[in-house]
Amino acid sequence: MPIGRVGYSDQALPVIVPVTYVIDGSDVVVRTQRRSRLAIRVPGNVVAFEVDKIDADTKSGWSVVIIG
Repeated sequence: MPIGRVGYSDQALPVIVPVTYVIDGSDVVVRTQRRSRLAIRVPGNVVAFEVDKIDADTKSGWSVVIIG
C-alpha cells in the first residue's frame, strides 16, 4: 500500500501522521522535511508504523504494525 501511518507522542499527546514510505531491507524509510514536526519529535523516541488494506465489500483485510 502506498500510504502508511507513523504514530508517536508529542508532549504526552498521541500524534498519527499519514506518510509515504519504502521498505529497504528491514527498514521502513519515510521522507519528510528537515523541520517538520515528524523530523523534530521522532528521533530518540519510540514510534509505531502501521499500514493496512481493507476490502469494504468482503469486510476483510490485513494490517501490519511495527514498533521501534
